[in-house]
Amino acid sequence: MDEAVLEVLPKGAQLLSSEKAGSSDWTMTTCLSVLLPDKSTKRFFLKAAEGETGKTMLCGEFTATTEIHKVMPTFIPKPYGWGKMQSTSKDTYFFIGEFRRLEPDQRPDKTAFLKRLIELHQTGTSPNGEFGFSVETCDGAVPHDVTWQSNWGDFYARLLQRVAGIDADVNGHWEFLDTVLAITYSRVIPRLLGALSSSGRTLKPSLIHGDMCESNYGVDADTHEIIIWDASSYYAHFEMEMGVWRWASLMPSFIQAYLDLCGGPSEPAEEFDDRNRLYSVKTKLNFSADGGEEGKKMRIV
Repeated sequence: MDEAVLEVLPKGAQLLSSEKAGSSDWTMTTCLSVLLPDKSTKRFFLKAAEGETGKTMLCGEFTATTEIHKVMPTFIPKPYGWGKMQSTSKDTYFFIGEFRRLEPDQRPDKTAFLKRLIELHQTGTSPNGEFGFSVETCDGAVPHDVTWQSNWGDFYARLLQRVAGIDADVNGHWEFLDTVLAITYSRVIPRLLGALSSSGRTLKPSLIHGDMCESNYGVDADTHEIIIWDASSYYAHFEMEMGVWRWASLMPSFIQAYLDLCGGPSEPAEEFDDRNRLYSVKTKLNFSADGGEEGKKMRIV
């Protein structure tokens, strides 16, 4: 076993076996079974990726998972550490977390899942009262601009500009999209998101998962707890008013259920659908930047 990985595991741990665990488009994922000094066995989840992108992804995931685990330790597998492997010819980085066995055919109860997610949004508060995060996180392999900002509209504009720029680098510029985005930055974002903190309103930065799609939550097969994984967190408008669910295959119905459970949308409530559509642009462009030819098609939808 790589010495750097061994240093993250409990002292005296000995590797018994390793096997592929799950699948990922950007990382290698492995389940490690180890023998502990007390002769008990324990399994750990190892994720590895190469290069600077891999470093950003796995540092970000470790930090995001750590922040969620501090607030809700039963909602996400425990993180153990991350670092750079010592025995590989290429620069390879890793993240080690608790291995959790999933129910293969069971989706969590919608209401129970949403209550847990709302609890995260309500209890995970920004350390400095601003929107952002302490390190870059990634949605897939696309890095977020999470520079701290006191103004939510300014933060979202930077976040969207980073994603749109990467999409243009990957798929080429599209004149119509460039024109629409320019209007979005100069007029739409200030108008729609500025209203959230005008007329005496305030907007609290909440700890969000960052990519809360249907592939990133499930049911633990042993504890039967609802858990999430693959966090790409930052402090934001609560799960960005669920723009990520607008086009997701299984989750549009979750939007109204979430609103019913949390007491309704942010004010002005009558502009919720416009904000939801605006937030969904980030999700769409992120998929376009990350998804190759299939992703490129999403720019047109």
